Parts: sequence; C-alpha cells; structure tokens
Amino acid sequence: MADGTVHESSDTASVLGNSAALGRPAEGPGIQTARIVAHVRYQGSLEPDASIDDPDRAWAELAAPLLDRASALGGRLIAWGHDFISVDFAWDALYDAVDFLVDAPLAPELASGLSHGALRTLFDAGRVTLAVGEPLRRSAELAELARPGEVLVSPDLVNATWGRLATRGEPGKRKGRPEIPALFLDLERPLCEPSQPVSGVPLEFEDEPMSLRGPHLARLVDASHALSTSSLFPVAMGQALERRDGASLRELASGLREQHSYVLAERLDAMAALANGQNGDAIRRLRDAKAATPLDDSSSRCRATLALGVALSTAGRPYEAILETLEALVQARRVRDQRGEQACARFMAQIADVAGDAESQQAWLGKSSGA
Repeated sequence: MADGTVHESSDTASVLGNSAALGRPAEGPGIQTARIVAHVRYQGSLEPDASIDDPDRAWAELAAPLLDRASALGGRLIAWGHDFISVDFAWDALYDAVDFLVDAPLAPELASGLSHGALRTLFDAGRVTLAVGEPLRRSAELAELARPGEVLVSPDLVNATWGRLATRGEPGKRKGRPEIPALFLDLERPLCEPSQPVSGVPLEFEDEPMSLRGPHLARLVDASHALSTSSLFPVAMGQALERRDGASLRELASGLREQHSYVLAERLDAMAALANGQNGDAIRRLRDAKAATPLDDSSSRCRATLALGVALSTAGRPYEAILETLEALVQARRVRDQRGEQACARFMAQIADVAGDAESQQAWLGKSSGA
C-alpha cells in the first residue's frame, strides 16, 4: 500500500461480464459490489509561467471542497494520498459521479479518471472506506494519463451505460504516461440519452406506480409544500411525492405538456429525478433551464433559480442553495414580484429551520408574510 491506496489483482469478470449483474453483491471474501470510481489527481498547471510556491497547500485548498462535494453527492472516500483522492459511488449513481467531476468547473490543476467495476470493502466507516479492486487501479491510471483539466473515462464504463456518457475521442499515446484505452469525457455535455436501458440505473418511470426513493425525499416534500404555486411547483407534485407515487408524477408532467406548460413539466421531471436519488441529473436539468430563461424576464428567472436552490438543498448542498435562493430573491425584487419574493423568503426560512437557526427562521417567516 502506498499513499493510502491498496491495489488488488483479481478476476472480476463474473461481475463485469454481464451488465445485469452490476450493482449486486458478488461472492467471495468481504463485501464485493460494482461501484463507479472517480480518481482526482493534482498535477499543477500546464501554463509555462505558472509558479506554485507550496504545492501541498495548493492541493489542500482544492481537496477540501472536493471532499465536501463528494459527501454531499453520496460518494465515499476510498483512497487518498499527498496529491490525489479516490471517491466511489453506487452503480445507480452515475449522475452523481459525473456531477462530482463536472457540475462545477474543474480546476485547471486537476486531472481525473472515471472507471467502474467490482470493489471489495475491507473496512467501512461510512463516508470513509477502505476498499480494493480493479477499478481503483484503472481510474488512477486514467488520471495519470489525463492532462490537467481533463477527465478520461474507461471505454468499458461507456459501454456498460449504453453510451449515456458523452465522449469526444481518444487521447492517444502520451510519452511517459500509461498506454491504456481511454476516452475524453465531454465536459460541456457529459450525459446523453442511452441507446438501450441500463440495468440497475433508473432512467425513467415504469408503467406501474413506482416507489420514489432518495435520502432527502422528506426535505423535498417539505419544500414542495412550502412553495406550491401555480408558477413554481404544482400542488399535486407535493402530494404525489408524499405518497411516493411516481405514476402520478408522470401523468402530471404529461398533462402539463399537453397544456404547453413545458417549463413546469421539465421542472417536475427534474424534481422526480431528484426524489429518485439522481441528484446530478436533476441539478443539471435545472441549471440548463435557468440558463435558458431570458435575462429580461426576472419573474421567470426568479422561479427557475429558486427551483435550482430547492434541488441543491435537497441534495445536501445548503450553501449553494442559499446563494441561488438569494439570487432568486434579487430577481423578484427587481420587478416587485411579491409572490416570488415571499416564496424565496419561505424557502430561506426552511433552510434556517434545517440548520437549527430559529432566529433567522423567524426573520424570514416575517418577510414571507409581508410583515
């Protein structure tokens, strides 16, 4: 073991050879399951004039928010060293693994690799776990092959997800770097529609009512009830979430599209994805919706921004949620949109309540009632 990493040479073909087996425990000593592994390595800058006096301090400043981000998205720290971390995600958390790497601009000093396969857990302490397995080694090799600012993906992972990961060519051979199969992840549009359903990855609602899941579902239900308006979240959305009734959500979204309420329908789809635990997909959809809202339509931008804030809070990212909600509040005040302003205040009160700040909660509740 070096730098906190344990490498294991083992045959995982029984798990990896059949995508339908992914996500199920495999036989053998310890607990072995299919996981998605992201390896992030600090490599400094490619800029010829770049000068870093203290690389250890520079890496520490980058690593701390990365670890917070991984934890918020449900990732586990499985290996670490003086210039890298490895984080793994459940097989059905593809969106979150991608979100971990690309939702915020990747620091130009970081090179990353994304792989998948069977990991054997040796010690599990929640968000910090000791694990061994082939994907740990492969993702580290991909990060070593990558240049700063790049994310390289194993072709096996692209194939296993039926092309759901958008790629843009191969890096080819690089002097002094591992010679391994690799593809560039498209950092602008990392996800696309799959060519076939992926076993174990919830892609869409089933024909029968599904049981919505996700660790933050209760928080989403509370937010939907607090903010239910005809222009932000339909009242029926909160009711369906509370019943964990995916079929009703699908019917509601379909009805909204028939009424040409495409923005609300897309927002509903994003919230359903969030309730399903697909945090990365939901947040990405809502970011795109916010970006597509006309700059001169402050009321619409208020609602698009507030919806993103709700998603970030539900995904366990309260600081980002506060920033988005305050931005939404500014948009509402710009055009004296009283309903939008009160909705923002109600949600800020809810965030304060979750944080245990009773004084701030009461202050925001006062603003939400127009006091």
